[in-house]
Amino acid sequence: MLILKRKAGICLGIWLVFFCCLGIVGQEVEEEIVASPVKPLGKYEPLVRGGGQYIEIAGTVIESLWMKDAGKGKTDLWRHFMHGMTDHRGYPLVWDAFVGNGQAGVLDKAVLLDSAVKTSGLSSVCLPGKGKVVFEKPILSMADLSMVRGKTLRFYVWIKGEGTGDGAALWDGAPQVTFYVKDANDFVVGTKKCNFRTRGTFPWHCYYIEVPIPAVLALNELSLGAETKEEPKAGEGGAQADDGFSAALLSDLGSIVESGIDEDVSLPAGGGLYVSVSNPVSGKAWFSTMSWEVASAENTPAREKRCDPTTGSMAPNPDYDELPMHLYFGLSKDHMWKFLKGNKAFGDLTYKSIMKDYVLNTAAKDWSHTLHALPYMVQMVGAGTMLNLVPPIELGWIEALGDVLEGLQDPGSGLWKLDGHGSLELTYLIVANSFSCRQCDHGDATVHETPWLGVGKRVVPRAAEMCDSILGAQCRDSRGGKRLAGWTRFAFKPQSVVNGVTGMGSFEMCSSAAAVQLLLRCYPLVDGGRKAKIRESLRGAWTYAMQTVFRPNGLWYQGDALPDFRGPAFGFQFLEGTQWLETKRNVAAVAKPQVETELNSREDFTVRWKPENEASLRIYATRPGVDVSSIGDKDLIAIIHNPNAKSLGTMDAMLALREISLSVEKNWGATPEKYGAVYAADKLALFNKQVKITQGNGIVIPKPTDLANEEGKLVYWLAATSPYSELSEFIKVNSPEEEAVEQ
Repeated sequence: MLILKRKAGICLGIWLVFFCCLGIVGQEVEEEIVASPVKPLGKYEPLVRGGGQYIEIAGTVIESLWMKDAGKGKTDLWRHFMHGMTDHRGYPLVWDAFVGNGQAGVLDKAVLLDSAVKTSGLSSVCLPGKGKVVFEKPILSMADLSMVRGKTLRFYVWIKGEGTGDGAALWDGAPQVTFYVKDANDFVVGTKKCNFRTRGTFPWHCYYIEVPIPAVLALNELSLGAETKEEPKAGEGGAQADDGFSAALLSDLGSIVESGIDEDVSLPAGGGLYVSVSNPVSGKAWFSTMSWEVASAENTPAREKRCDPTTGSMAPNPDYDELPMHLYFGLSKDHMWKFLKGNKAFGDLTYKSIMKDYVLNTAAKDWSHTLHALPYMVQMVGAGTMLNLVPPIELGWIEALGDVLEGLQDPGSGLWKLDGHGSLELTYLIVANSFSCRQCDHGDATVHETPWLGVGKRVVPRAAEMCDSILGAQCRDSRGGKRLAGWTRFAFKPQSVVNGVTGMGSFEMCSSAAAVQLLLRCYPLVDGGRKAKIRESLRGAWTYAMQTVFRPNGLWYQGDALPDFRGPAFGFQFLEGTQWLETKRNVAAVAKPQVETELNSREDFTVRWKPENEASLRIYATRPGVDVSSIGDKDLIAIIHNPNAKSLGTMDAMLALREISLSVEKNWGATPEKYGAVYAADKLALFNKQVKITQGNGIVIPKPTDLANEEGKLVYWLAATSPYSELSEFIKVNSPEEEAVEQ
């Protein structure tokens, strides 16, 4: 997915980070196959020759034909291998070793792997439409898993399809592979589904999927761990936070994370690593010659080099994959995006007529395309054109796409629909990536132009209708029914569906982040009455979130109904969309602070403050003659913290943001910038650069370091704050002479 939320001055440089987010280069030939850390499976032990060019197992031969031409430039690896990554060093597995009673019928000894780059005499697995098999025996036993705890295993599998996926959505219809990690207590502690989705008819192609093995894993019944005292960080163990999705993708509010076990799957008893393969809809799908290796820095090349140099695509199968897959894995900054000219799955999208046909007859009717392609087409072409990475497109292309997108918007609700119902997530993605020619106006920050995220100067269409719909869908506290809460994925679902769901709560981070971001973008486009309702809504959502999903340690749950840490997705977007960080004048809500000051010299002064219900006392420094109404964050030099404000929801907003950011980076390795929260990142940078933090009484405030060498007397101002960044009346720090004059 495309993610671009940066300032105009640095936008392209940072924006390119997204396009570099994933990458694997074709591997060079190694002389030795990677040794398996587990014991071989008896008669299926492989005999390896030629550095992996020939592998013999149980009387059959696997041959990597491409290795004959290695180094001669004769083989285009991306035509046959996902991201050009070859499997010749993987430890081979044999399907025959894992089938149980009654499963032998899925083995096909007639249709074998036979491609220009690899052949195999091993039986393939053939599944008709609606076919699925969960292999009865684990492909790695508990003893095997004990050797690879805390590591990521990379599995390769060859797949071929004939007429697969007819009449179904892309994500639901393509042949699939899923892994399940079960511990010795028979609990599923990790699930990983493939994130490649090639459907239709396509020749043999090698895909890979990376499966993390939890570091803490029960190896014996009723055991609590795996011979380690190390505690897992939030998000470790069990289903991974980015199950099926890359870290970069998690910053998108439209990400649908497919985690957990399929409802129709029944796993065999016992611990180990199990695998299932399926052909969900139609035709036939073959799966052949699986192998695996431990992923490491040595066998994982640089991400940018994952790109196919021929098409400029990072899709797993660039010649047969549909548009969502070309965007899903990111785009390259080093190759022209020639895939836009079409492949075996779609036509030349650089023409308006073909683009319109794709949007109206494919993208609008397939939720996979609707979520993973449609919202990013404006940004893709806008940014790609600026970077000279898009092939020549027909004049008026983006304007025509903008017209089509507006035509798909529901005029009554102002929302875009997914599966026939208004969708917060989809609406956010389209607005943020197609109708955001400038950043949100937060009132206390410079608004930057972002032309690559918009169609000309168009603003959010039908903002009033959108505002009314979102405000009307906001939940009330399910425990009391009066307080405003957040939004859930069921915001626009029929009541019959909602009634059938138990324990869904009143707040989900993904939907709530989408809602507040949309309201913030609608804010300058609606009338005063709606503005007041938006302010009330945003503050209510923030208050409820601070009391229910944000924890004292600065991390957050993904919802109030599921008290579980799932990773850093959506939290920063939610916070900066609530107006929590915006400095606001509200002297009616925040009492004038009770302070005594003593101006010691031109260099410093002393503050004595008796805090009551305030979150903090903020101190500003300006030049003489500055109008008090112009004082802002740029003038902030110190924050005196109220020692009684101990929770994130009661302390100064900038202090709370710092605490949250430090905890998230320590536990999840994430920052506001990584998740597109540029406004929050700027606040944090300002805070870290120039603001002194302290608490107590009789505090000496020195002259700011960056102003110490400047001539002229500074004027100091004090204001109390609420936890929602509201300021009291300003108090000027006067010298004794000035006090006498004023009196």
